[in-house]
Amino acid sequence: MRGVNPEALACAKVLTRVALADGYLKDSERIAIAEAAKAIELPGQLDLETLVVEEDSLEQLLAEITSPEVRSAVYRYASEIASLDGQTSTEEQALLDKIKAAYQLS
Repeated sequence: MRGVNPEALACAKVLTRVALADGYLKDSERIAIAEAAKAIELPGQLDLETLVVEEDSLEQLLAEITSPEVRSAVYRYASEIASLDGQTSTEEQALLDKIKAAYQLS
């Protein structure tokens, strides 16, 4: 996608996968993804359909995020999104665990 920071786009895609992990995209998750996208300076014209494309593996997306600060932010945002409905599903937790392990976060 032209003009979009690949690292920022990967972040948004990871967050979207976490939100969709339980099979539902709630309004609160949609809002949280939009806020995170704004915080990581993604263009406003990106829509969820762009972010949901599954052509990249989670491992590929995580590898595209190289900044330690951004990696921590992705995990933090992902944790917040996963717990928005009051509980983290098994599927969401599995993705959080993969993110945490990939970035060797404590």
